[in-house]
Amino acid sequence: MNKIDVFLLKLIISSILPIAKKCIIRLKGENQMTLYGGYGKIVAEKGKREELAALLTEASRNMVKNKECEIFSVSTSDEDPDAVFVYEVWASEDAHKKSLNMDVTRTLVSKTLPIITGMERLYTLDARK
Repeated sequence: MNKIDVFLLKLIISSILPIAKKCIIRLKGENQMTLYGGYGKIVAEKGKREELAALLTEASRNMVKNKECEIFSVSTSDEDPDAVFVYEVWASEDAHKKSLNMDVTRTLVSKTLPIITGMERLYTLDARK
């Protein structure tokens, strides 16, 4: 696990997938660009975390092929043995909404829903570059 993953895990102890709620990340520069993203915590049934993480990681490989998906990162922490953390950033809220109708998303939901026992809420963050 790299330093960025450790930092993100500490930051997202209490969070949920952007499907449930949004988190706007603002990048300040010469031209202001607003990206849509979020941090999420998904809790798997006892003993099912690795299965959930594998399914999310497989989906992430397809998500990042979408030119509007900037980041789709999946992490776990020994401190929370049943949780999987997801960090995703999209070019816009509309791009994220469109992603919810992608085949990869529908397949992911159908495979993961039976082993998910909970999700936690999002934080809203301002990121400055």
